[in-house]
Amino acid sequence: MTKPGSYCHRVLIALDDIDEPIKARDLAFRVNLSYMQTVFALNALNNNELVTRIGSKSTSMWTKRRYLVPGNPIIELEIAFKGFFK
Repeated sequence: MTKPGSYCHRVLIALDDIDEPIKARDLAFRVNLSYMQTVFALNALNNNELVTRIGSKSTSMWTKRRYLVPGNPIIELEIAFKGFFK
């Protein structure tokens, strides 16, 4: 997982407290990291499938991945498409 005190851990804890998607710049302000440190942490968490990016490039929003919604059609589609690209 992530080491306590690491950038990834700080970002993940902050995202856990937020219910709606947030921009990386706003998240960087909340966790007191630079924008690039936050983006690197978010990308690492995204690669480990712990967070989800909505949108692309500078307009993207980030949220913690929510698994506990069985039967949600959006999650079902995401799982189906993920199978095509692996």
